[in-house]
Amino acid sequence: MSNMTEDEQTEILLALHKIEDRLQEIAEILRVGYRETIEATQRRVMAGSRLRQKIYGLCDGTRSVGQIAKALSRSVQQISNNIALLQSAGLIREVRKGKEKCYSRTR
Repeated sequence: MSNMTEDEQTEILLALHKIEDRLQEIAEILRVGYRETIEATQRRVMAGSRLRQKIYGLCDGTRSVGQIAKALSRSVQQISNNIALLQSAGLIREVRKGKEKCYSRTR
């Protein structure tokens, strides 16, 4: 930049600021779109199964897969599969209680 005039340097800096502003706008659009995509996925996962809704309701951070299965009179495998879907949608998370894995709602 030492061979450039002050006007040329100013022009370049203004152009860079415009680019930076535009990149910030694009990043915000992407954040909003990502959030909307996650929320749509969560709605779809919850609407797709009454069993998942019941499992979600029991995920209070104190129950394991076995305890949830027993409360709903379902197999551990069936509950485990649905918990995996709820986790992948970001609706529940795993909480360690000693050696046991319990599940808690994220929202």
